[in-house]
Amino acid sequence: LTNRIVKLTSYTSDGNLADYSGHGTHTAGSAVGDGTITAANRGTAPGATMHSQCIVDANDNFANFGIYTLFNDSYLGNAKIHTDSWGCTGGFGQYLTDSREVDRFVWNHPDFLPFFAAGNDACDSDSNGIIDANSIVPPATAKNCVTIGAAESGRTTGGYSKYKWEVFNSSEESPYPAEPLLSDYLTRSADKVDNQRGMAAFSGRGPTADGRIKPDLVAPGCDILSCASSKKTSSRYVYNLGTSMATPLAAGCGAQIRQYLCDFLNQQNPSAPLVKAMLISGAISLAPGQYGTNAFQEIPFSSPNNVEGWGLIKVGNSLNATNRRVRVIDRLSISKSTPFSTEIKIQNGGNPLSIALSWTDYPATLGSSAILLNDLDLALTCPDGKIIYPNSLTEPDRKNTTETIKLTSANAGTYTLNVTAHSLPYPQTCAALVIAGDANEDTISSDLTVKYVDAINTNITFYSSTKTIDKTQTETTDKAPAVLWIPEGDYLEPYVFAGWELDGVRQPDAAATAHNPITINMENPHTAIAKYYPLSYGQYFYNNQFVYAWWLERIFNGNATTSQLYWTNDNDGDGHYNAFEMFDNTDPNDPTDIPQKPSIQVDALPTFIEERPPWAVLAKVTDNFITSEVYLQWKHKGDSDWTRTPMYDLGDDLWGAYLAPTNYGASKIDYCVVASDYLQYQLYQETTSTVYSVIGDYPEPWPKLSPESLPELTIEDETADIELILQNLAGADLTWTASLTATPEGD
Repeated sequence: LTNRIVKLTSYTSDGNLADYSGHGTHTAGSAVGDGTITAANRGTAPGATMHSQCIVDANDNFANFGIYTLFNDSYLGNAKIHTDSWGCTGGFGQYLTDSREVDRFVWNHPDFLPFFAAGNDACDSDSNGIIDANSIVPPATAKNCVTIGAAESGRTTGGYSKYKWEVFNSSEESPYPAEPLLSDYLTRSADKVDNQRGMAAFSGRGPTADGRIKPDLVAPGCDILSCASSKKTSSRYVYNLGTSMATPLAAGCGAQIRQYLCDFLNQQNPSAPLVKAMLISGAISLAPGQYGTNAFQEIPFSSPNNVEGWGLIKVGNSLNATNRRVRVIDRLSISKSTPFSTEIKIQNGGNPLSIALSWTDYPATLGSSAILLNDLDLALTCPDGKIIYPNSLTEPDRKNTTETIKLTSANAGTYTLNVTAHSLPYPQTCAALVIAGDANEDTISSDLTVKYVDAINTNITFYSSTKTIDKTQTETTDKAPAVLWIPEGDYLEPYVFAGWELDGVRQPDAAATAHNPITINMENPHTAIAKYYPLSYGQYFYNNQFVYAWWLERIFNGNATTSQLYWTNDNDGDGHYNAFEMFDNTDPNDPTDIPQKPSIQVDALPTFIEERPPWAVLAKVTDNFITSEVYLQWKHKGDSDWTRTPMYDLGDDLWGAYLAPTNYGASKIDYCVVASDYLQYQLYQETTSTVYSVIGDYPEPWPKLSPESLPELTIEDETADIELILQNLAGADLTWTASLTATPEGD
């Protein structure tokens, strides 16, 4: 364990960090021991490191600790797998406070997967030769963990291999009083049949009180050789047995699965349900076990069951299934109204097909009969139309958060896999799907779902689309708009891009400035989510300086120092204050990304125009962020002041307004377009286009008479003055003659 333990934390009142019982050292070695002394004795994740947490004092008394705190301390150190070889006393099968706390933490941290020992309290109390049901100890009754039972190891020499289960019987108690269990060996079958292993008699059996299958999986837990504590013995290694020994072996396998998903299947932050589903997908049943038949058979043929769960962990089978291809879909996008469906095309019949669905569930209310809250349904339609339900049932499963369909010999043809939400009161559930089968790679495609969502309330989706892409391709998302204009009442509210998440993981990583667009390997389906904040949403920092949330998250992922945010600092030395970078949505840490002025391209009018005004003026105004204001301004030749008219956004960066001069004629009119982006708006600045000129060159007279009609007049003896004004708006003077016709009164 040298260099494997990177942190030690004590939760005991005496601050104890020593392992006087040897239990913690043994389990740690099974998980992360690197085999420095004896390579054959290395753990299942020999390259991993561990944060060791001491929860018993020097007298072997349990500390008063909270599971949520225990988990959180590890999570803050970037631990994503937690092995727990401990449990409550009594409460068999019950969903207790500790169970709920496990579910609550994983619900809030869906990339964190705890492994719990099923307990060592199983016995044959009615002396019928078979282990009784209902002996799982909390918190292993939680929904969002992996509960581990103990299988026999198959060891034929050393340790406890010569002993039978009768060794546990005494005058005070006899947990295993009857045959055939009585004469079964602790580690192997009585008749020494090779590779025939059964369950450890002490290993906790399910179901839970509400009927859920437990344990989830089993690992060897008898005659396990691992590291010894120097406080306990001078030996380097010791044998031990118990579900405590099986659990770290399983957790180490979980760590291996997680690394494989990251390194080879392009899953940057695999969820807990995905790791769990991978383990379960590759597990093998130990049925029938080593003794008994029919109702007294040690392990039922029906899988899963409450003796071994989904079976014995086989990492190699999970990762490189013989004659099969493994396909994973993490953070499955599903709702009551949007089921998930995909086709599985089997080219060569006769090989196994394994499908595993797992999801996190919201913590249940203590004492409630309804422990399962979010209920997803897995179903497979065969090429002949037959529907197969999960977990060896003939109808949908209404109890478990893991559902599997395993065919020992799948027929060639097209299968349709459906995942639906029977009940989803808490839609933030994290679900994962694993498919391992003889699928024709050339005919399988992956779905890419792209969404734009409200970063404050991610249940609000502004845009969503899904397209099917050949699995051999690399796909680049469309560049998300820098700004979305969302109707809110009578107005359009600007929402600003803050970054991409791919399957729940920030892109390109937790620290770098968000990229836009992003490139995705489509070997597996993915969901890409672009997050948006309202433009004005943010918070105040040092010296009452406001920082926008979209900029803080896009550049710093929400974590920045005061110096990085101080308005008048220039982080990257490009000559622009941080405040200017923020208002123009540029990167203050990248000297090549600097604030830019709007670009204005005017669709200029002809210099001489025969069409009568008003004239439509169009301009293309582009900016790296927000164009705040655009105006058309103009003046007659010789005028000193400009007249301004607001231009209107016509979409696709096109703006328009009418030029309507107050004087017509053949005089020259100068005009241009001015615009301000969001930064210039704050600074009372603007960008001006080239100044253009237009002259009205009208081919026909354009007469205008004032007034357009005469009032009724009575002509007396005196002369009556009648004033008429006739103009030629086309510019040139007109020669004209007026005639007056009078009608005598009374006619």
